[in-house]
Amino acid sequence: MQFAKRSEGINSSFIRDILNLTKNKDIISFAGGLPNPGLFPTDEFASAAENILKDPKLSKEALQYGQSAGYRPLIEIIAKSYKTKDNLDIDPDLILITNGSQQGLDLISKIFINEKDRVLLEGPTYLAALQSMQFYRPEFYSVQLEKDGPKKESLNSAPKDSRLFYCIPNFQNPSGISWSNEKRKLVADFAASQDILLVEDDPYGEIRFEGGRPLPLKTFYEKTVMLGSFSKILAPGLRLGWIIAPNKEFFEKLLLAKQAADLHTSQFTQMIAAKFYENFNSQAHIEKISQVYKKQKDALVSALREHLPDFHFNDIQGGMFIWGSFPEDVDTLSLLDFAVKEGVAYVPGIAFFAKDFQKHNFARLNFSNSQKEDIVLGVKRLRKAYEKYKEQR
Repeated sequence: MQFAKRSEGINSSFIRDILNLTKNKDIISFAGGLPNPGLFPTDEFASAAENILKDPKLSKEALQYGQSAGYRPLIEIIAKSYKTKDNLDIDPDLILITNGSQQGLDLISKIFINEKDRVLLEGPTYLAALQSMQFYRPEFYSVQLEKDGPKKESLNSAPKDSRLFYCIPNFQNPSGISWSNEKRKLVADFAASQDILLVEDDPYGEIRFEGGRPLPLKTFYEKTVMLGSFSKILAPGLRLGWIIAPNKEFFEKLLLAKQAADLHTSQFTQMIAAKFYENFNSQAHIEKISQVYKKQKDALVSALREHLPDFHFNDIQGGMFIWGSFPEDVDTLSLLDFAVKEGVAYVPGIAFFAKDFQKHNFARLNFSNSQKEDIVLGVKRLRKAYEKYKEQR
């Protein structure tokens, strides 16, 4: 069977493959970017759903078709949040509710990327963003990272005819890096000089363990698309995210693409999320998540330093991942086979690099979905796998 050219060369998702692998309950998984299910606000959701379904007017609205742009009260909650936390005035008419921020990536790519367009990415970058954009057959250029964001030299050597720059400035997936305000200004000035679109993805920015909240790229550069998600701060099963378009023309194109894709995001789940923000203390919930994740992160950092000293990494101030490297002669894709046999899994670093800039000795470890005792045991299993890998090379 002959398929569309855009489907050629699309690699299988490491996320899907590894999640299938780790369905085995005997495997301790540092692989998927899964939130801790013990922190899902189930009682609050149950109360919100009951209030909606027992109200004749609200229940009819929740179970009926909705507006393609999204449920207006939820849109206004999002706009208000940016004003409160970042002093950003966001026009609610430029906010589009999506089925997770993953759909946002697809819609942006669909309306903005042509075949052979040059797209800038961080090196490394979010692997599902790579896969999403690959369908539109762009040419990727990786902007290399250092501790506080993109390297100036790498940014300055980027192709001058680039179309957009996709980035995750807050607790980047996979590296955990959070850009300094100086690097944000640097990137904004670069984008302005080249008249390219910035796509600022921010699913992790609320999960902060320490330090102050940095400025959004939108503060420095108007031609910025902002992506957000409720997956990490409420629950991924809601499948709720959003896009903030830079202008009305861009929004209208997104809206058409959204209508063609699925008409609208679930009205019911949008209303549940809105009720949560209306009736409960959302900030206290986010602070609880951050406190728990910090303890889990600290457990992983401590275990790695004690049991796996060949794995070099930087500590992080927030997010859900530890990113690090083994010695340069280690291939973490090959090491994964040994790890799985020992009962532990992670994501090999190669999955996070575009083809123009690849490294084989990196790995990403997630800590948010493992208890402290499992984290320690998992690192011990990884050490054993690493020792066997070295013996058999």
